[in-house]
Amino acid sequence: MDYNKSLELVLFSEKAEKTLKEMNNWMFGISLGICSLILFKFNDFDMYKYCETLLVYKILVFYSLLTLFVNGFSKYVILGRESKLNIAYGMLSKLLILYRKDESSEEFKNEWDSVMRGWVLEHNRLNYMASLVKLSTVLNMVLVLGIASFIVYLL
Repeated sequence: MDYNKSLELVLFSEKAEKTLKEMNNWMFGISLGICSLILFKFNDFDMYKYCETLLVYKILVFYSLLTLFVNGFSKYVILGRESKLNIAYGMLSKLLILYRKDESSEEFKNEWDSVMRGWVLEHNRLNYMASLVKLSTVLNMVLVLGIASFIVYLL
C-alpha cells in the first residue's frame, strides 16, 4: 500500500469545506448584525402606537437570538471538525516520517488504521456540517423577511 498517496487523497474535500466555512462566516456576521440592529436600533421606533407591536418585537428578538445561536453552533461544529481533521492529518504525516523505513510493520499498520478511522469519521461529518449551514441560512432569510415585514408595518 502506498501510504503517501493515501495521505494526499484525504485532502479531496477541501473545496466543499472552504465553501461551507465561508458561507457560515457570512451567515454568522449577518445574524450578529441583525441581532444588534434589533436590540439597539429599534428603540427609535414608537412601538406603543399599535398594541401588537411590542409582542412582535419580542418575538423577533427571541428569533434573532435563536438564529444567532444556530449560526454560532454551526461555527463551533465546523471549527471542531477542522481541528480534529488537522490533528489526524498531522498524526498520519508523523507516522509516515517515524516509520518511513518500516512501513510494513504491524505496529505501523495498526496505528495508521486507527488514525485513518478517526479521520474518516470526522470527514463524514461534512454532510452534517452542510445541513447546519443550510439551516442557519434559512433561519437568516426568514429573520430578514420578518424584520422587513415589521418595518413596513411600523411605517
